[in-house]
Formats: sequence, C-alpha cells, structure tokens
Amino acid sequence: MDVLPNSPAPSETAALSEAAAPPETAVSPEPTPPTVLPEAAVPSEPMLPTAAIDAAVRALDLNDRRMAIGPDEGLALRVVKVAEECGEASAALIGLRGQNPRKSRGSEQELIDELLDVALSALVAAASTTGDWAARFTAHVEARTARLIAAVGERYPGE
Repeated sequence: MDVLPNSPAPSETAALSEAAAPPETAVSPEPTPPTVLPEAAVPSEPMLPTAAIDAAVRALDLNDRRMAIGPDEGLALRVVKVAEECGEASAALIGLRGQNPRKSRGSEQELIDELLDVALSALVAAASTTGDWAARFTAHVEARTARLIAAVGERYPGE
C-alpha cells in the first residue's frame, strides 16, 4: 500500500477516526424555558463530546508536526482560528438580518452553525493547552452562569 508523504499511516488514520467518532446520543425534546430564575446552576452529567475534541487536538498536533509547525505557533494558529470563526459568525448575522443587499439573506441555521464553530474552535484551542480542559470548562461555565443569574435576579427581583 502506498502512503502519501503528508497522509497519516494506516494505524494513525484508524486511531484518529476511532477517537473522533462521536458517541451515539438520543435526541431529547427542547426544554421549556423557565419563567423564574433558578436558584443556582445545577450541574448535570457532562454532555461535551470530550473524546472528539481530544481527537481533534491529536489530529491537529499530527498535522502541525508534518507541516513543521512548532507547539507555540500551532497554539497561536488555533487561537487565530477562533477569531476567524467569530468573523464568519458576524457575517452570518449580517446575512440573516439582510444588511448586505448585494448578497442573499442568510438563515438562522447558518448563524447557529457558525456560532458552534466558534465554540468548537475555542474548545480545541483550550484543549491544546491543558489536559483538564473539560473540567475547567465545566467549572468556568458554572461560575459564569451563576454570576449572570445572580446579576439578573438582583436587577429584576421578583420576576
């Protein structure tokens, strides 16, 4: 079997695709938004596709080595990727609102997809810096949402 110079070895390809395979999950109906603010964020079972994100980091690390990109430059490029995706999300919002008459209007789905690309790129960049990224992300989300909920509750008491 011929292997191209920049393609993964068969064992690398199998390992990357097995690690990147998303777990099968059931689709649950959308929850009804609460009418009152919850007392505190209740952590639930993590639903992050951590294995897929970790596999993406390994794939990018492998690609960086093949392209002779060092770890510092690789991380910098992953952070720049977040900025690129933010620009695409901004463009999708402009399209959704019809603010560029030269182009056709975008869809809400395009905006959501771009926002999720921002989130994924940010998680991959975070996972590229630390092995405990998922636990740190969970703690970060819980702390920030608790602050937000408290601030809104203080500003609009009794609602």
